[in-house]
Amino acid sequence: MADILEFSPCTKKNNIEEKLILAVKIGDLKKINIYLQCKSNINYKDSSGKTSLIWATIQNYHDIVKLLLGHNASTEISDNMGKTPLIWAAELGCLDIVRELLLKKSIIDRRDQDSMSALSWASLNGNVDVMNILIENGSNINLIDRDGATPLMHACWSGNLKGVELLVERNVNINKTDHSKQTAIFRATYKNNFEITQFLLMNGADLDIMDINGWNVFIWGLIQENYFITDLFLDYGFNINRVLKKSIPILIFFVKESNYSVLEYLLKKDINVDISDSRNKTGLMYAAEAGDINIVKLLLKHKASPFKSDKHGNTPFLYSIQNNHMKVSNLIHQEVLNLRKNSL
Repeated sequence: MADILEFSPCTKKNNIEEKLILAVKIGDLKKINIYLQCKSNINYKDSSGKTSLIWATIQNYHDIVKLLLGHNASTEISDNMGKTPLIWAAELGCLDIVRELLLKKSIIDRRDQDSMSALSWASLNGNVDVMNILIENGSNINLIDRDGATPLMHACWSGNLKGVELLVERNVNINKTDHSKQTAIFRATYKNNFEITQFLLMNGADLDIMDINGWNVFIWGLIQENYFITDLFLDYGFNINRVLKKSIPILIFFVKESNYSVLEYLLKKDINVDISDSRNKTGLMYAAEAGDINIVKLLLKHKASPFKSDKHGNTPFLYSIQNNHMKVSNLIHQEVLNLRKNSL
């Protein structure tokens, strides 16, 4: 009886709500039951905006969640991050609590302050069983967050192959773009995840979609030197000679970036070394103009023509002379002499 009096200050209203939250945090069912007998506000929020139900969810105390729900705890109150109990349960993989909250008709597609839904969090954190039950209960598989990212994109980012498979099986829009105009396969490529990238390709991922920079996923794979993945793109028929935004061919893009490693990779593939842009400028012309002697050597090694001219009649040699790159001009001049000699 003394214990009950000590832990039942109902008549004094001495911070009962905060004591209830503390009891929930430590999983003390005895104290929780005592405080619930007081006519206190079960939906009281602490300084972080969390209610007793949210804390019980975070701690994965299934029995306490059921107890609080039985006392009409609200499933829709969110904390300072905009997260409801269902969002927390999905994020943390608390499957039994997710079921319990859905039985109480918790709004399935509520979103937090980043517009992340329960399904988005489950996808990001690899909680496939939670993903499945959310989808079975009608969660929108194409719902986007504040960046325009879908659950599929989050699953790709975290390497959640099983989640990716589940979403594709449920007919997710595989080529939906985010606010940067990037699709799910961009994220799989960033993360150098061969399995997910291949799975997306097998299920219709479009390699020709370009983002707000005018770059496709092949470019991103090259930038990160994920050559196993770029080889995969080529196996699936990607056109290595296609042009990017502003009619810039891929080869010229990397010449202008002075990216020797990527150019070395590209030149071993079936790429047109003399491909030109809308001004009829070739990669060799750009390298000569910049005085990039290492890339000039690389292009000449792969049979780039020093005889090509642009719309204004400028050749690689003239570009090097105009910009006072004498070592480059000497190199190109010698190549011209050698080619002419060999043609006799």
